[in-house]
Amino acid sequence: LLFGDLLKSMLTLLQVMTLDTWADTVARPVMDKLPQMAMFFVFFITVAVFVLMNVITAVIVENAFAIAKEDEEQQAKMKERQKAKELEALREMFMEIDEDGSGELTTEEFLAAIKNEKVKRRLMVLEMEEGELEEVWNILDNGDGTLTVDEFTQGLRKMNGEARSKDILEMLKSLRKSVRDSVQLVDKIEN
Repeated sequence: LLFGDLLKSMLTLLQVMTLDTWADTVARPVMDKLPQMAMFFVFFITVAVFVLMNVITAVIVENAFAIAKEDEEQQAKMKERQKAKELEALREMFMEIDEDGSGELTTEEFLAAIKNEKVKRRLMVLEMEEGELEEVWNILDNGDGTLTVDEFTQGLRKMNGEARSKDILEMLKSLRKSVRDSVQLVDKIEN
């Protein structure tokens, strides 16, 4: 007897819900005596198995997303701490290179510093080749012949790693401005 009392009924419905040989051992014997119970089993399996299992799956997926978001936030915090460490290390290197303590690097100070093995190693850690070190000054200098600590640290950080779309757009904007200024200068010269 599969449905004699409450406990047996619960166990039988659990067997049906888990799809544990429910057709041969539960549904067919019951439908032999009560054929109208076929609709009950179809309804029960539809609701209990498909809906309940989907709810359980949704809860598991929701938890997985929550954990992934938490991991993402943790990684963002780690990146922020790493960025702060890198900026501090670059600031310290700037202070070492700034021989006169003016808070600005001159071309001479920078070129003398890149001959220092310690500075050269630090810059190479930032994925710069030895032959590129002199070019670094030309890239970082905005034309005034000196670098402030912010120009130095931010410039080296931007040079380290891959270009982002924002960086490329800034460069494109600067290039357009240079072309426009050049055209205006040529027009002034010709007139």
